[in-house]
Order: sequence, then structure tokens, then C-alpha cells
Amino acid sequence: MVDRYLSDKLKVISFFSMIMVVFLHSYNLEENILQDPNITKGYNFLVQFFISQGLARIAVPIFFIISGYLLFLNKNYTSNEYFLILKKRLKSLVIPYLFWSCLLFVVFFLLQSLPQTATFFKQKHIVNYTFTEVLQAIFIYPIPFQLWFVRDLFILIVFSPLFYIFIKYAKNLLLLILLITWWFQFDFIIFSNEAILFFTLGGTFAVKKLDLNIQMFSKISILLLFLWVFIILSETILVYKGILNKNILNSIHKSGILVGIVAIWSFYDFLLLKTKIINSILISLTQTSFFIYVCHEPLLEILKIVSYKIFGSSQFLKLIVYFTIPLLIIPIFILLGFWFKKNASNFFSIVTGGR
Repeated sequence: MVDRYLSDKLKVISFFSMIMVVFLHSYNLEENILQDPNITKGYNFLVQFFISQGLARIAVPIFFIISGYLLFLNKNYTSNEYFLILKKRLKSLVIPYLFWSCLLFVVFFLLQSLPQTATFFKQKHIVNYTFTEVLQAIFIYPIPFQLWFVRDLFILIVFSPLFYIFIKYAKNLLLLILLITWWFQFDFIIFSNEAILFFTLGGTFAVKKLDLNIQMFSKISILLLFLWVFIILSETILVYKGILNKNILNSIHKSGILVGIVAIWSFYDFLLLKTKIINSILISLTQTSFFIYVCHEPLLEILKIVSYKIFGSSQFLKLIVYFTIPLLIIPIFILLGFWFKKNASNFFSIVTGGR
């Protein structure tokens, strides 16, 4: 069972990971900046790369670890139990996925139909989609692209009995193989190497009944935090200086993710015990995590495009936009989430999967 302390810890870390995802998507540097050493890099690059390509990169692995852990916790995977899991996940994953995908599909169709807004859409307009492209846009590659996580997670859950067998009987062999595929960037056909590795890692913690309430000494927590920051800073400086050796950068990047996950997990305990900063207000905010997740895109991308059209795209402006839009929309969606939860609780429960 998950006790109150661990439950709160999972919620708070998920909430802060969600904030990281918003900043990850607020990243507005050139797409080929990692391939071309001749691209000019200034203070805007240093800040954005350090946060979005460094700090924020632990968010998705953390989501998969928590999802895998909660899925496999106290499960024996009988046939009845498996079908009960699928039934629950249809409510918590599939229904919200289809709702938000269809909603944004309709919104984009309407916006592309208006002369005043149609020019903002450079890609192929929905009215020109084939039937196959319509199906793909709704079910496979939704307009709110962040839903890929929900899609991949449900696929992993469908195959979860196989993961359970491997975790239980193959010792740590599966984890080792998945770690190698992730490190050397070998992707699977159905889902990413990152998704399958960290989902399996969370499942391993649950199936092997590992105690996640073990708290590290405060000095170790702080040391891990500084080590994580040092690794990210090293990667940022190397890219800034135009040292773009893929093997070196990949090793540093992956090391940063692994150290960062442990650092954040242990630093939560240190922060709670030393400063008492985690309270009922912060726990309450975690109720809006999924709502922020499904709402922040493509609104964030649209606001970036509008900002550049109105104010230009200088280095300074891009940095301002990078911080301003997330700091604007996150509180708005938190307030909206609480409003819907209070005034339309059934609707809010359906579109957030009962969260």
C-alpha cells in the first residue's frame, strides 16, 4: 500500500514535473542548434538550454516511473485483475485522450476556416485532410501533441502482463537490456525506449516491493542536487562552445537524467523535513496537474507565434516569452481547474480521467 507520505510525495513531484513539461515546451531555440556549431548562441541559449534540455528532461521519465509503480503495486495479474485494470484505464486515459484530441481537432478546424486566423496555420489545413489523415490526427498523432504520453502509456498497460512476467522472473535482465537500448538510442516500433525503460523501472519497484520511503541523509541529497546541476551545466557549456560530439553529449545527457531523478526524489525529503514547505496548499495544487497537462498545448505554441508576430523575435524577447507565457498560463489553468472542479465536478472528472 502507498501510505500518506509516499502518496503526497508522488503527487507533489508529479506536479513539479508537470511545471517542467510546460517549460520544456516553451523552448524556442532553433531546431538545428545542436547540429550546427556556427549558429550564434547567446545568453538566451544558455538559460533555455539549461532549463528545458537539462532540468526539465527528468519530467517524462518520472511520469513513467510513477505510472509503472502505481500500475504494478500489489498486483498478481490474474485475468480478472488485468481486465479490471483495462477498464479503469479506459476511464482515466482513453476517454480524456479522445475528448481533448477531438476538442482541439474541432477548434483548429474552426480557426483554419476563419480568414482572420487561417494565416497563422502554415501546415496543411484540416479541410484538406484525407479520411486516413483525419483518423491519424484524432487517434494517433493528436493536435495536442503532449497526449503522446497518454497514448504510449495505455499501449504499455495493454502489454503489462508481459512486463509483469519479465520483471518477476527475469531478475534484472530486462532492465539492463532496456537501459542499454535507451542509452544507445535504439527505439522500439510501438513506443519510445525512454517510455519502456522507466515504466519498467517503476514496475520493478512495485513487483519487488522495494521500499520507496527510504530517506537519504541531507548531505547526500544536497550533493546529488549539485552533481545534477553540474552535469547539466557541463552539457550546456559544451554545446555553447560548439563541441557537438554526439556520443559525449548523449552520455552526459543520460547521466544527468539518472542523477536528476534520484536528486529530486531525495531532495523532496530534505526540503520537507528541513523547511516544512510542503503543506496542504501545495498538495491541493496537485489536483490540477493533469488539467495543466492537457490544456497547455497548443495554446502555448500559439501564444509564442502571436508574440513573435507582434513584438519580433530578438534574443531578449525570446527569453522574455520563454518565461512569461508559462508563468501566465500555469496559474490560469490552476484557477480554471479549481473552478471546473467546484462548479462542474462531473465534467472535470470525465475530462481528467477521475483525477
